[in-house]
Amino acid sequence: SQKDAQCPWFSAVAMPPFPSTVSGWISQAEIAADPNSPDAHHAVAAIPIEVRGHCWGWLSVEDCRSRSRQTTPPTDRLWSGGEISSLQALANSMASAIARQQAEVELVQLQEQIDRRVEERTQELTRAIEQLSYNVHHDFLTGLPNRTLLMEELERSIDRLREHPQDSFAILLVDLERFKVINDSLGHRWGDRLLVEVAYRLRNCVPANALVARLGGDEFAIVLKEIHQLSEATDIAERITTDLTRPFYINNQEVFTNVRIGIALSSPEYNYAEELLRDADIVAERAKLRGQSCFAIFDTAMHDGFAEKLRLENELRRAVTDLDRGSENSQFKVVYQPIVSLATARIVGFEALLRWHHPQLGSIAPGQFIPIAEETGLIVSLGEWVLFQACRQLHIWEAQKQPRIPLKISVNISGRQFSQTNLISQIDRILEETGVRGGNLKLEVTESAIMDNADSATQMLLQLKERQIQLCMDDFGTGYSSLSYLHRFPLDTLKIDRSFVSPIKSFRDKSEILQTIVTLAHNLGMNVVAEGVETPIQKKMLRSLGCEFAQGYLFSKPVDADEASRLIVA
Repeated sequence: SQKDAQCPWFSAVAMPPFPSTVSGWISQAEIAADPNSPDAHHAVAAIPIEVRGHCWGWLSVEDCRSRSRQTTPPTDRLWSGGEISSLQALANSMASAIARQQAEVELVQLQEQIDRRVEERTQELTRAIEQLSYNVHHDFLTGLPNRTLLMEELERSIDRLREHPQDSFAILLVDLERFKVINDSLGHRWGDRLLVEVAYRLRNCVPANALVARLGGDEFAIVLKEIHQLSEATDIAERITTDLTRPFYINNQEVFTNVRIGIALSSPEYNYAEELLRDADIVAERAKLRGQSCFAIFDTAMHDGFAEKLRLENELRRAVTDLDRGSENSQFKVVYQPIVSLATARIVGFEALLRWHHPQLGSIAPGQFIPIAEETGLIVSLGEWVLFQACRQLHIWEAQKQPRIPLKISVNISGRQFSQTNLISQIDRILEETGVRGGNLKLEVTESAIMDNADSATQMLLQLKERQIQLCMDDFGTGYSSLSYLHRFPLDTLKIDRSFVSPIKSFRDKSEILQTIVTLAHNLGMNVVAEGVETPIQKKMLRSLGCEFAQGYLFSKPVDADEASRLIVA
């Protein structure tokens, strides 16, 4: 038999072309066995070996019994039908064997191919899972571990500390200052570049076994392992502070940023990662109050203070909600402190002040709840309520014709209120509802509220002046004290903060700062009110310096509306 080949004698006989499909195709012939001996002949047969419908090869058979042409009588010897059938059966058997062999080979090849594909897919799946796990646990921008991985590491560290008390650690919460300003100025692309540079510097500031993570925005966290003394953590915090205050070069510009770091040390009292991160965040907020780049260390007293602050915030929210609903049992009230003319000793107005009396906690000092109201935005609702109550009370006094001279009511406007776009319309509505003229209302605004956005503040103040409303800069000298900007604002009054008044104990005390403020105000066409006046000496000195008005406990503490009415007619 031969595969894919033709017998030598194929070319010697007239046969059909070698077929690609030869099912049932059999050929036999009589040819000369020896081309040089024409009398020598063989009987030959070619049986196709058909595998899977195609001709795999040929089973060729020659009858080796020779005969001579001189044999008389000559007899042609070809293969008989039975012989051909036997040959066909043989060819079929060969075809079956070949087909099985091919199938086995193909099966092996297919299995190898499947194994390769399975291995490839397994590797692809493994890589995909690894990439997915990496993405889940890392920040896409900086490549640092993210909050998820940080929390897992903190949980593991807390668990290790339970079993091995010597495996103490610390967490540093790093907060960039002014990042929003930089981001808004340079654009998000370069803001992102700054974050990448910060991440690079942080990694270079910490030991190799530390974990540096980005929590989001401009917040980073660092887990320091094997911290046995507080100084080890503070040394690294100082290194970070120093390194991050060096200039960054972003888009061919020098960029500076301050950093606040809160440090919390591990303790058996911590059961969850959230508790440790919370305390680091608390102390980072405390660090912001110090200004410049700095760090602070957590202690349990801070946690107690923040817990109390949170409780107070919740109670304040409930009280303001009742106020918005018009509850008659309001926990808030407005009290009035007289403003007195130093020249005549007569009351010329009142400052309206907010007080909070909680049914269980009692009276809560303004210094406790006003900052919380500012932070949470609750001051907007409270400020509107105070303004309405003060204007309504002034209208009552005017209707009773109690004051001998026109009174002015002074109301504080917080920075949050001052930034509200609807402040003017709100004031217009309150004046209309209460019947108070704009000329009898004085609004007190702090330096910081004005200076945070001087241009828009100027426009706001001009609109208020169009309504004849008097304007006072409150607590002058404690904020920006930007004298170069002061002349731009249409102010009527400067109020001297009590911190400049309280040190005055006698006429021998230095009063240069007070004299400077009074002179500056007069040169800019403003009058002056001093707050916190408690002694006759203070009153006398302020009058001698040219200060027109004063308020303080020397004249009266803040009182309710009824007591204020009695003071007016006294």
